[in-house]
Amino acid sequence: MNNNLPKLCVLSASPLTIGFFFKPHLIELSRNFEIIVLCNFKIDKYFPRLDLPVRFIHLDIHRKPSLFRDLVALFKLMRILRNEDIEIIITLVSKAGLLGMIAGFFVGIKKRVHFFQGEIWFAKHGVYKYLLKYCDKITATLATTLFAVSQGEKLFLESENISAPGRVRVLGSGSVCGANLERYKSNIFFREKLRLHFGIKEDAVVCIFLGRLTADKGLFELLEAFELIANSCPQLQMLIVGPDEEGLREKLMASVSPEHFSRIIFNGYTDTPETFLNASDFLCIPSYREGFGVVVIEAAAISLPAIGTNIYGLSDAIVDGETGLLVPPRDVIKLSQALYFLTTDRLAREQMGKNARERVVRDFDEKIVVSRYVELINSL
Repeated sequence: MNNNLPKLCVLSASPLTIGFFFKPHLIELSRNFEIIVLCNFKIDKYFPRLDLPVRFIHLDIHRKPSLFRDLVALFKLMRILRNEDIEIIITLVSKAGLLGMIAGFFVGIKKRVHFFQGEIWFAKHGVYKYLLKYCDKITATLATTLFAVSQGEKLFLESENISAPGRVRVLGSGSVCGANLERYKSNIFFREKLRLHFGIKEDAVVCIFLGRLTADKGLFELLEAFELIANSCPQLQMLIVGPDEEGLREKLMASVSPEHFSRIIFNGYTDTPETFLNASDFLCIPSYREGFGVVVIEAAAISLPAIGTNIYGLSDAIVDGETGLLVPPRDVIKLSQALYFLTTDRLAREQMGKNARERVVRDFDEKIVVSRYVELINSL
């Protein structure tokens, strides 16, 4: 470590967030900063160790709210920031944003940067929604620089009075990190190898869900929609890839007839998502909330169209009718119709995939997206 460099701290609840969204930024920023990454390394243990030119410090911060645990984490964070003499703090998710901006403000860190990446309260109701929303407002008030990962999210934050108009910035066409075009590209070897491994027939049409298995990702609606068209689309198979953090697998299968079980493949966490995407024909991500939907552009880089819900974030990542299809959230009928269309219309599916790839190359090349953020953070 070069002790003469200014210190930059990156805070996230999970190392998974760092690995998925901010790894290339840290590699570039390490040229000009001594970087400290604060995470809870006791969660998401399936995620491989991050190999980065940074110093890691464990902080017992959790995704779910807990007044006592969060206060303990806040005071520990303040002590760390004060002892390390941090000049810039960057926070990546809601909980980290709240604690990081409060701690940074009281410790006296002058440059406090927060990334909005999908608001937890967007699909909530009642008092709980109000409290979560108020927390985001505190985060925005205390931050000195605010980013949103899509134009849709920026407009939503402004319309909900989370931040004053003009304070939230979106760089380029959005996204935190874009897609690595050298990693995410069509590969016939990956396709054939994985299909052989899972026993997927050559003429099968595979719809993939790729992400954390949580209820707010719309997985129950996805399998209900599959059940509606399973008999009329015998070639359709579902590939569900990601860590089952809420133990949903059995509950999800309860919505599917036993005769269709063999057409649904579950796979846990993978550190090679490009192999699973290559084995698929289109992506479906019917979430209730998304900041941007990075998996959409990663799939698009492999020439896969996507079905997503018409919410901010996904409506920025998918051009309806051009690179995929948008459906209303929680609407099983519309979702089943979209699944049927992309399963049965090969020409439309391939054209949308081609359009999606062209858009990613033009607007979401990781090298360009990351360089924009790095340049701006360096300028701070």
